Amino acid sequence: MPIKDILSNFIKQNKITPGYYNAKVQQIWEAKMGPSVNKHTRSVILSKDQLYIKVDSAPLKNEFMLSKDKIIALLNKELGSEIIKKIFIN
Repeated sequence: MPIKDILSNFIKQNKITPGYYNAKVQQIWEAKMGPSVNKHTRSVILSKDQLYIKVDSAPLKNEFMLSKDKIIALLNKELGSEIIKKIFIN
């Protein structure tokens, strides 16, 4: 059995999935968005199936608002599951 499957089963059986996915989303965000976006990102929090992003740049916030579907697709692809359903950007 691949180690990925073993870890997934362990996470599900021990009900640590929400915290795991929150940490994973933050890692993916930092890796995929790059240093210029990360510089203006104040927080990325996953709660249930909703992602809350705080940014300190109005143009970046506007760009994210227009790209919500792309962001959801990118993050869900990296997570390997349809975890994120909605994004809220402040």
